[in-house]
Amino acid sequence: MFINFIRFARQITELSKKTLSSNDSLFVITNKGVPKKVLASDFSSPASLSIVFAHVSFDASTGKNYAGDTISSHNVKSVTRDSEGVFTIEFDSTHTSGQYTVVASAGKGNHTSSGRSVSIDAYTDTTVTVRVERTDTGSQQDEAYIAVIVLG
Repeated sequence: MFINFIRFARQITELSKKTLSSNDSLFVITNKGVPKKVLASDFSSPASLSIVFAHVSFDASTGKNYAGDTISSHNVKSVTRDSEGVFTIEFDSTHTSGQYTVVASAGKGNHTSSGRSVSIDAYTDTTVTVRVERTDTGSQQDEAYIAVIVLG
């Protein structure tokens, strides 16, 4: 499958700027896998619901020398390497409820012998901590490309 990463980055940027009014509708998938149309006003959040609260991508392949530099970001104040493969992302603004969805990926290049798994260690209304591990050994990894999107 071919993915146009430049186009994807532009779409994420547009979603970061988009907010929903109470008249807008979304399609969600129920726990039974059935699509359902929902009005934005049905959410318990304020009337202006952000689609993408924050996103960041960064290269942590320098390990202990990682200085927090990002490739791309929105609403991200800092990225800190806590230990090998563990990173805390601090948001520019406080999330209103602290209840959000995190989608993350890691890896650059060919990882066919062992994929990468990203899990969430902790999350608050101001930070999220992610852990990147090899799927074969469970060892933590400082990857050349780590991407995190916070929705909601």
